Amino acid sequence: MWHLPLFFYRPGYLTMDTAGIFGWIFSLFTGSVLLTWLFNSSKGSILICAVFHSTIDIAFSTDIANQQVGSYMGFLLTVWGVLTIIIFTPKNLTAKRRVVSPVDNNVNRSKITPYQ
Repeated sequence: MWHLPLFFYRPGYLTMDTAGIFGWIFSLFTGSVLLTWLFNSSKGSILICAVFHSTIDIAFSTDIANQQVGSYMGFLLTVWGVLTIIIFTPKNLTAKRRVVSPVDNNVNRSKITPYQ
């Protein structure tokens, strides 16, 4: 929903066909996987995610890049996202082993209220 307004003011989005829309939605999914992977692998750095997202925004939104370059970049980002899922598995999406706090292991979850 966040990216939906792009369809109302960007010329490339206004002329997108059905296949392009489905490809764009799939690339949003893989982009969110990449952002999750970057966030988890950088110990929760919002800065890394913001730089990554803004770089993609600049690359796709600038009028200097033609449509074909944007399509290739979108394809490469989608392949990178799919490979990230395959290599790091959806469970963790990080290069490091998941760290479980010893406190979390001893918590009786049946007694936790939503406000704890």
